[in-house]
Amino acid sequence: WRRIYLDRRRLLDFPEYIEIETIGACNARCIICPNSEIRKNHSDKPALLNSEIYKKLIDEISAYKVKCIALFSQNEPLLDNRITDFIRYAKEKCPGAKIALNTNVSLLNENIAGLILKSGLDHITFSIHGWTSETMKKVSGLSFEKVLSNAVHFLEKAAAANSGIEIGLNCLKTVYFTKEDYDAAF
Repeated sequence: WRRIYLDRRRLLDFPEYIEIETIGACNARCIICPNSEIRKNHSDKPALLNSEIYKKLIDEISAYKVKCIALFSQNEPLLDNRITDFIRYAKEKCPGAKIALNTNVSLLNENIAGLILKSGLDHITFSIHGWTSETMKKVSGLSFEKVLSNAVHFLEKAAAANSGIEIGLNCLKTVYFTKEDYDAAF
């Protein structure tokens, strides 16, 4: 009983994993994501997290032993042109925490890739929900060719820089995800 009580009590401590959405927008329309529904009754202008509030959050978080600060939620973080500054600030204030992003890769062009690799980001996950042009269009509305090209350029740039950044792949199976998609993904 005592162990169970202490385990439950631990749940009341400060979270080890924090998600901060800095911009309330996404350029994809993934069928698996509620983003479109959540935002459809809001203005066309994306909501931006105030920079001072962001800094205050990170300053408060820095007082705790946090394992990961994820600068995304149900959005595309690369739409926020302040994201690399936010990464650097979080890394500076919380050096023991892993700083992470999840992106649909469509905006990860060579310029942004270079800025991301210099920012101190520890982990980036590519959310690619289709491995053919047809599947990608149906599932997210994005260009598969652009996403794949951006992903390949980022991987090459990260390897050349010997960055040590962790790179993950998030590939969700949908009714449109064919055997060809599955084979291509692997």
